[in-house]
Amino acid sequence: MRNLRLLYKEDAVVEIKGFSQFVGVEQIQRFWTALVSSLNSHIAYRDVKIDCLDDDVVSLTATLTADGHRFIAVELNQLWVNSHGRWPVSYTHLTLPTIYSV
Repeated sequence: MRNLRLLYKEDAVVEIKGFSQFVGVEQIQRFWTALVSSLNSHIAYRDVKIDCLDDDVVSLTATLTADGHRFIAVELNQLWVNSHGRWPVSYTHLTLPTIYSV
């Protein structure tokens, strides 16, 4: 997995509803690396929708899928913010299908 410092703000948050929260690029990098490695598959964004909330904040929603896995219909919501001309992710919220709920 590539260096996520280019994609996420240093203090970004990834929250998995009902499970866990990862704060900061290092924790987020470990989460995504472990997930992608365990799936041994490409993760795809499907049904992508982008909304401009204001001049400095964009919302992206999508469904994540992985080939050959029951890892389907994971809802993704992200906030991308303008930071000195860059648009890093500041917040990601993942909702797993009900079969994974606690």
